[in-house]
Amino acid sequence: MPAQPVKQKTCAQCGKLFPISMFTNYAQSSDGKHSWCRDCKQKKACLYNARPDEQQKIRARNLKRNYGITPQDYDRLYESQKGMCFLCGRAGKRTGLREGLAVDHNHQTGKIRGLLCNTCNRALGLFREDVTVLQRAVRYLDFHRGKS
Repeated sequence: MPAQPVKQKTCAQCGKLFPISMFTNYAQSSDGKHSWCRDCKQKKACLYNARPDEQQKIRARNLKRNYGITPQDYDRLYESQKGMCFLCGRAGKRTGLREGLAVDHNHQTGKIRGLLCNTCNRALGLFREDVTVLQRAVRYLDFHRGKS
């Protein structure tokens, strides 16, 4: 039986052809692999971690692109919530330049609702931001409270 051909892919960063094993998994891409090879991803990570000015630029670009706000807007919102998740009240832990709380926004209008911890932000997404389903979940929990 002939050997299976090794799948290959071209790195979008360096332009070199590599075996598919040189690419990390990435569920959102069409082939399930990241577009940059492991070496290029590593070089970018080293640059990012070594240069706080680069981190600041990336933070500003991501906040502007994803939510239409500046880092100063985020910081004001963070301070107005006293660094706490709007839903559960847990403190958002900021580490270096990493945000302590996720920006929650309406996916249809893009309007920012507040800052949430990752758990609460993911929970809203898992409930598809459907108020009816969330109300049913509350009734469900109330009904089963103390029955265990």
